[in-house]
Amino acid sequence: MAHLHALIGYFFRVLSLTYGAAPFQQLLMQIVCGHLLGDKPFETCAADSSVQAASARWLLAMNVAEQLAALAVLTVAGTIIDLLGCRTAMILSATASLVQSIVFLLVALAPSRFPLAAVVFTNVLCGFLGTIVTFKMAASAFLTRTTHIEHRTRYFLYLDAVQAIAIVGPFLGGTVTKLFGFVVTFGVMVAISSVMMLHLIFLFPNVDVSENSPLNASLSVKSLQSAFLESIGATKASIQLVFKYRSATSLLAALTILGFLLPTAQVFFVFYPSKIWGWTSFEFGKFALFANLQKVAWLSLILPWILSFARNRGDDKLGWEIFVLRASLAFTTLGEFCYGTVSTDTAFTLCTLLASMSCFGIPTIRSLLSTLVAPSHQGRLFGGIQIFENVASLMAMIGFSYLYQLTVDTAVPQAIFLVMGTALLVAFFTVLFGVNLGGVVRMGQDSALDEGNRFTEDSPLIQ
Repeated sequence: MAHLHALIGYFFRVLSLTYGAAPFQQLLMQIVCGHLLGDKPFETCAADSSVQAASARWLLAMNVAEQLAALAVLTVAGTIIDLLGCRTAMILSATASLVQSIVFLLVALAPSRFPLAAVVFTNVLCGFLGTIVTFKMAASAFLTRTTHIEHRTRYFLYLDAVQAIAIVGPFLGGTVTKLFGFVVTFGVMVAISSVMMLHLIFLFPNVDVSENSPLNASLSVKSLQSAFLESIGATKASIQLVFKYRSATSLLAALTILGFLLPTAQVFFVFYPSKIWGWTSFEFGKFALFANLQKVAWLSLILPWILSFARNRGDDKLGWEIFVLRASLAFTTLGEFCYGTVSTDTAFTLCTLLASMSCFGIPTIRSLLSTLVAPSHQGRLFGGIQIFENVASLMAMIGFSYLYQLTVDTAVPQAIFLVMGTALLVAFFTVLFGVNLGGVVRMGQDSALDEGNRFTEDSPLIQ
């Protein structure tokens, strides 16, 4: 049951992030509004285009600062996970969550005096320690090492199901903010991060690397420069391995496009509805709860049942996974266009019936790509492909932020959803024509033949 600890740890990591994200964006808009318009009700602030644009700029600076630092760390994160252990990477990421929670609490205690530039600096520190992306990389690598390949997709689905359950955070955060205010909200966020840290330190099993793994072949201590260069080499090798196969390249391209989704969800599902319909973090929380209850049902009940049904019938497991991926991208594309064309908040919420199917795209892609290398090198593989996701996320943060600022006071403030739908349509056709059963089978067969020989960087960073 070691894999259960990875799911529990990831639950707390996602809960901490999602619980405080929407309330902090609401607080940010009120702080910016105070500087621009004076003391006004939130509804007045949210409806003002200048407040929306200025808040989007501050949030862009905070997110980009964190993502640039995280992107720099990703070149060595995979090797750190493989050599120093998944638990170590998770603890560093949990530390980032705790630091960010404390800073949010300080902002809530002194909103007019705490400099927003300090939040930007804090996000840089958190990026270097490890974002939620690093935590999920470590959790994915841990699940790969503690589960059989036949059950790997199921546990990757469970990992994303846990993420969907933990995204009850926006509803809880919005409710606490509405009832008790920002100080209590971020005080609870500090408590959540603290519980996560205690779980990782005292309860999480340290079963990361097998004694027979090539990672333990040498006990020599490397210089920092040598370790860094070899980490970059391992990341480069994993990326080159992906590009060796057409199906793997197409999967990576689709995964990169899906990386655009997170920035849009974090920002514009708060900013856009608050302008058009006057949503607060409480209304956004209800929206997120409805969407993620659907994701929980898909990831923990419906999809595992479908895969088990296919296996019991003797159908090819990989063939079903490719079908599921294509269906996910098709419905997600329709969902994004739905967000961009409806005119009422009820219809906007109902669009989640389509868009929620995005939840099984990423875990399915990760499961298919995980067949490329041996379990002992999963951290480096995920680290390599995560770079593409992070670059896409960074581009989306910058591009969509500027797009929203340009269109927020026009007739098409929902343009971001239409652009996202177009990008997802490209991802759908990429998988439809670029990924096939024979190509995925070859990926796994070559991995079995070459296991243990993919990388030369097989000695630990430290003793």
